[in-house]
Amino acid sequence: MVVYGAFSEDSSRDADRYVDQLVRLGVDVEWRVVVRKPGGRTSPAAAAVAARVGAGAHDLRRALFAAYWDSSLDIDDPNVLEEILGEPPVFDEARATYWQRAWRGFERPDLPLVRLTTGYVFRGPRAMEQLEALVRRRSAAPAPRRTRRTISRARLADR
Repeated sequence: MVVYGAFSEDSSRDADRYVDQLVRLGVDVEWRVVVRKPGGRTSPAAAAVAARVGAGAHDLRRALFAAYWDSSLDIDDPNVLEEILGEPPVFDEARATYWQRAWRGFERPDLPLVRLTTGYVFRGPRAMEQLEALVRRRSAAPAPRRTRRTISRARLADR
């Protein structure tokens, strides 16, 4: 599953929380950072996330959301990024630009935007509903397996 979101979008912040839950539940999620501003240039924060893969990308995404929303830091300042990372940031402008163009290529590129592995695309509030439903389904305990014997007992109990 691919989720497109922007650090400055409140709805993306909410989607970030669902993505964290899905990652903890073992779902393969790629978070792609985009910038909603007209002109759509990538940001240093987006390029820093693009340079990381796997758990490192999720850790950085979480840290950047916290820095932006909880501490009101300018996460596009390379010095702030270095402070968050504990080392000079590495940027992947090409990947971040690809993410931006791919997101702009969707009809109605609302945020957050969720593209499932099946190809279905959900935008805005529908994306949030989809993420919430995925968390509920994944975190629910598996239903007990019903055998013929338990089905027969259930039928007898109904009589």
